[in-house]
Amino acid sequence: MRGSSRVATGIFLLCLIMAIGVALRLHGVAFGLPALYDPDEPIFILSALKLLRDHTLNPAWFGHPGTTTIYSLAVIDIGMYFFGHLAGYFADVKEFGQAVYADPGLIILPGRLFMVLCGVICVGLTYVVGRMVANDRVGLFAALLIAVNPLHVQYSQVIRTDVHATVFMLLCVIFSLRIAKTGQVRDCVGAAICVGLAGATKWPALSFLACPVAAIIMHLQYRRWPILRDRRLWIIVVGSLIALIASSPYLLLDYKTVLSNLHGEGRPEHLGATGHGLFNNLIWYIRKPITESFGVLGLVAILIGLISLVWESRAVRTIIAPACLVFLIGLCTQALVWERWIVPLIPFFALAAGAGITRLVSVSSTYLGTKSRIVIETLICIGLATPMVLTAETRSAERTNDTRAIASNWVRKNIPHGRSIVLEHAAIDLLGGQWRFLFPLGAIGCVDVDAALKGKIRYSKVETARAGKSVVDLGNVNPAKIDSCRGDFAIFTNYDRYESDPHHYAVELKIYNDLIKGATPLAEFKPEPGISSGPIVRIFKLRAAPGAT
Repeated sequence: MRGSSRVATGIFLLCLIMAIGVALRLHGVAFGLPALYDPDEPIFILSALKLLRDHTLNPAWFGHPGTTTIYSLAVIDIGMYFFGHLAGYFADVKEFGQAVYADPGLIILPGRLFMVLCGVICVGLTYVVGRMVANDRVGLFAALLIAVNPLHVQYSQVIRTDVHATVFMLLCVIFSLRIAKTGQVRDCVGAAICVGLAGATKWPALSFLACPVAAIIMHLQYRRWPILRDRRLWIIVVGSLIALIASSPYLLLDYKTVLSNLHGEGRPEHLGATGHGLFNNLIWYIRKPITESFGVLGLVAILIGLISLVWESRAVRTIIAPACLVFLIGLCTQALVWERWIVPLIPFFALAAGAGITRLVSVSSTYLGTKSRIVIETLICIGLATPMVLTAETRSAERTNDTRAIASNWVRKNIPHGRSIVLEHAAIDLLGGQWRFLFPLGAIGCVDVDAALKGKIRYSKVETARAGKSVVDLGNVNPAKIDSCRGDFAIFTNYDRYESDPHHYAVELKIYNDLIKGATPLAEFKPEPGISSGPIVRIFKLRAAPGAT
């Protein structure tokens, strides 16, 4: 009777935790729409639309590689068109495409909801892993910490590959833990499929091939024959490769584009994200995304739990820890640092924190008595989770009040209709014919936004025009084409980022300063902690220039 009651309690708590995770991820999920503030969301929506428009399975972009994400979005787009067509909103695919280009929110919001679903699945899978390597308590604590983790919440609200890949990585770990225990072929096949899908979503996730390989080695520890003779190892290795190619066939069929995209992703520097070597990058990840999302107390719990798990659980130190370590080292050896790159490891940090909490509770109850266990657990969970929830809610509120949205409101009130505006971000909320927008597109100069959207601009053209540059903005426009950017007004979102490092970005700053020479500053919008987020936005009235286009 007591056992069934304990199971029922565990199920109730897990459902409650997942409900909290859903609520946090849904709050503010439509931020910015119809404007697009995340620089990578357009990549995925344009690539998915390309599949439908050109009747092809070739995304023609493999930077992450992101194929599974693009295919998932294409399926969502098909569903949106199908139900919209049945309801009479779209007469045909062409009309659906026109509606999407006029308001990307039509497919962006469903895509974000798919990412919310992936984020919540991560919560459940983290519980399963915690239960398998330790116990229900560790699983529940870990599920709670990932459910409320502000960084995980944030990237569960944007269309990117990080959270999507995490789902496959966690499934791979679950299959691997089962392999270590039973060695069944079906689990080897499942792990191989998950490795392939994870790699087709995000390249670094291929490091989790180490999990099932280590699991089969662990399972065969007392066998006499060499591991290379065991067919299950080859099922895992060859099966992972087959799953990768099957889920993203154009990695082979369009390998030239793959190599080109990988070269672009491997750029040595990026505005505001250039790293400083393995050790400094590791310190940055610990100090910034990990500590800021888990808190100092959470970091302490992670360290305690990590030592505890590695010491007590052979499965953790043999199967999970090596793959996570390879993943982390891979990130830290990169030339760039991004907080989103650490997102796939958040469930594993949450597992360590969960183990740390149980260790702290165990030590405390030794001195205070076992009857105090529930009280101690509750206090520790409240102490860790409350700041994370508040941070997640604050960041959601800030995202819904972006400086670019504030700038758009200012434009509506202060810039007369019919004027031309140079614009650096996807302010689709300002489209509609009142103004003529010029968007900087690298080698080809500034393009007329309305004409480009009517022509269904392809991302391949954007990639060609940006010529390997990390950012699409005025600073990367071909100086010979700067006259194409001479409008009546200009809205800059990257100027201050360049100005903060004038020695490194002297060329880019000169392009800005040449354009705004003699211009009149009109407005400036800065992010305010707890109120708004986004870049510093500056609006100028440009000096009239004869012959400007």
